[in-house]
Amino acid sequence: MPRDEIIRNIRVLDHPEADDEEKSQAAQLLASFAQGGEWIQSEIAEEGGLMPLVALLEGGPESKSKAAFALRCLAKDNDKVGMAIVACGGREGLEALANCKGTDDGKDHALEALKLLPAEFSEPPKKDLDKMRKQIEELDSRTSDRNKGKAAKALGDLAQQGAPTQQAIEAAGALEPLVDLLSWGDHFAKMNAAYALRWLAFNNLRVSWAMVVCGAREPLQKLENAEGADDEVRDGRINAGAALKCLPACSEDDLYQIRMKVQVLRDPNSSENQMSDAAMDLGDLALHGAPTQLAIEAAKALPLLVAMLYESKRQSAAVFALRWLATNNLRVAKAIVACGAREPLTNLLRGDGDAQETLKLLPDDPKKAEPKAEPKVEPKAEPKTSGEFNLKQLKSEMKALETGSKTVQCKAAEQLGSWAAMSDEKRAAINKAGGCEALVALVVYGSEDAKWHAARALRNLANHAEAKENILKADGIAILTPIAKHGKGKAKEAASEALNLLSLLDSEAKPPAEPAATSIPSGAGTRVAMFSARFDGGPIEKKFRQVFKILRDHHYDVLMVAADAGESFGDLTTQYLGRLKREEGTMLAVCTKNYGEMTDSAYSAHKELKFALDYEKFVKVLPLKVEETYPPEPAGGPKHKHDKDFLAQSYILSVFKPCVVYLDCQGKSERDIAAEIANYLQKYPADT
Repeated sequence: MPRDEIIRNIRVLDHPEADDEEKSQAAQLLASFAQGGEWIQSEIAEEGGLMPLVALLEGGPESKSKAAFALRCLAKDNDKVGMAIVACGGREGLEALANCKGTDDGKDHALEALKLLPAEFSEPPKKDLDKMRKQIEELDSRTSDRNKGKAAKALGDLAQQGAPTQQAIEAAGALEPLVDLLSWGDHFAKMNAAYALRWLAFNNLRVSWAMVVCGAREPLQKLENAEGADDEVRDGRINAGAALKCLPACSEDDLYQIRMKVQVLRDPNSSENQMSDAAMDLGDLALHGAPTQLAIEAAKALPLLVAMLYESKRQSAAVFALRWLATNNLRVAKAIVACGAREPLTNLLRGDGDAQETLKLLPDDPKKAEPKAEPKVEPKAEPKTSGEFNLKQLKSEMKALETGSKTVQCKAAEQLGSWAAMSDEKRAAINKAGGCEALVALVVYGSEDAKWHAARALRNLANHAEAKENILKADGIAILTPIAKHGKGKAKEAASEALNLLSLLDSEAKPPAEPAATSIPSGAGTRVAMFSARFDGGPIEKKFRQVFKILRDHHYDVLMVAADAGESFGDLTTQYLGRLKREEGTMLAVCTKNYGEMTDSAYSAHKELKFALDYEKFVKVLPLKVEETYPPEPAGGPKHKHDKDFLAQSYILSVFKPCVVYLDCQGKSERDIAAEIANYLQKYPADT
C-alpha cells in the first residue's frame, strides 16, 4: 500500500526547507505511483498532492520537468483529477512551461499534460444543484443555528464531488453566509461551517481566493485556537486547521484595501472621481504581485473595471488597473478577456498608450492562449468561466437573475450588463432569453446595487431595437423614471441614459404612480438591537430617532437612549449594553465620520464600541453608513484632548473589519432604512 509513501512525498513538496532536488525526487516518485491507475491518482489528489505540484511548476529546471510529468501521469484517463488540476491553476502553469524557449523534457511533458486536461467543467447533476440551492436558502433564512449547521454540512459533502460542484456552490453565493455562520454560530454551526469551507477550498484556487476575500481566515483562526474538549469544538479545530492550509497567503493590509476599493466601484453613490481613484489604487495594488492580482480578481473587480472602459471619464483609470492586473499573470489576463475587455480596449487604441500595452498582455481568446505545438498536439479549449458568453452560460445567468438570492441576482445583472455592452449579437441573445423583462423587474425589487446593475444593463440593451420594444412593453419607462429623477450616483446616471435611449425622457412624460410604501415585516420574536451614535442633536440623530420609532411601531425590540434622558443617560446606556450581551443582540452603529471618538463622557459611542469589541462573541455589529467617509475616522493624535495615540481609530479598525458588511443608508428615507434593518434583524430570532 503506497499511501504512507504518497503522504511522505507530498510533505516533502510542502516543506518550506526542502530544496529543489528533494522536491524533484518527490515529484518523480509521485509520478511513478500515479501510473498505477485511477485509484492511486485519486489518492494523491485527495491527500493534497496537486497544489504543491502545480506550485513546483515555478521551481528550477529539473523540478519543473518532474512536476509536469507527475501532473501528466495524474491526469491520464482521469477526468476528475484533471478538473482538479485545472482548478488548482495547473493549466496556466503548464502553458507557461510549454511556451518557454527550448525543447527540453519539461516542455514536452507540459504539452502532453495539457492535452489530457478537460476542455471545460461539466455541470453538476440537476439533483445536486437543487440540493445546493436548498441548503444555501437555509443558510440565508431565519432558521436556527442547528439547521444552518446541517445545511453547511450538506454543502461540505457536495463540495467533495469536485471542482464543478465547488465552483457552482461559490457562484451561488454560499461563502458569505458560511463565513457569517463561522463567526456567529454556536459550536455545532461553526464546526460544520468550517467543514464546508474546508472542502470548498480543497484543490480549488479560485474558491480559496474567494474565501480569503470574504474574510474567512480570521474566524477560521479563532476556531482553530478555540478551547474546549467536547467533540464539536475538537472537530471544529480540525476542520478549521484543514481549511486554513488551503488558503493562499496575501497581505491583510492589501486585502482590506481591495475590499474597500471594490466597494467604491460597486457603490451606485460613488462619484466619478472616487471610482477613478479606486481603480487607480487597484492598479497600484496589482503591482504588489501575483497574490494581490488574484485577490483582486476574486473580489469580482474585473467586470466593474471593464464596465468603466465604456465611460469616458473613467477609462484611463480602468485601463491602468487592467494593465497591471494582467502583467505576468496569465490566469488574470484570461479572466479579463472573459469579461469582454478586448473590444473596448481596441476602441481606445488611438487615444491611450496604456490600452495598447494592456492588449499586448491579453490572449486573443481562451483557445488562442493555448501553446503552439507540433501537429500531433490538439490543444483543448479553455474551460468556460462565468464571464464567457455562450448559450449555456446565458441560461445559467438568467436562472440566477430570476431565482437566485439578492447577491446572486446582483452578480447576474452585472454580467448581463457587461455582455450587453459588447455587441448587438449578445444584446439580441439576452433579449431572446427574456432578459429585458427580468431586468426591469429587478429594478423594482432588487437591492440598491442590483438596481444600478439592472439599469446599466437596460441602458446597454436599449441600443437593440427588439430589446428596446420589450423594455417598453415591460413598463420600463414608468419604472426607470423615479430612479432617473430621484435616485443617486451611478443608478441615477444609468437610468437617465436608458430613458434617453428609449426616447421618452422629456418634460411631457407622465410621472409614474408613487411606489407603494416599503413593506416592513413584524419584528415579534427577533433579538434585541441597540442604536449606537454620536448624540449631537443634528439631522442624522433626528433621522435615526424616526427610524427607531418606525421599528418600535413594527414590534422590533430596539433600544435607543432618549434625547432628554438627563442624569439617567448613563444608567440606561449600561442597562442596554447589558441586554445586548446577555441576549446576544446587535449593535446598530450609526457611522458618521466622527463615530467612536474619545470624549470626556463615560457613556460615549467610543465606550459602546469598546464594549462591542470586548464581547464580540456575544454582540454583533451592523454598521450603518450615513456619510461618504467609511469606516469612520474619529479625530485623534498628540493635540487631541482625550486620544493622543489614535486609540479610537484602532477600535474602529478592530470592530469594522473588512469582512463586516455595512448597510448603506445614504439617500434613503427613514422607512427604507428601517425596512433594511428589519430584514437584517429577521435573520436572528430570539429563540435560537
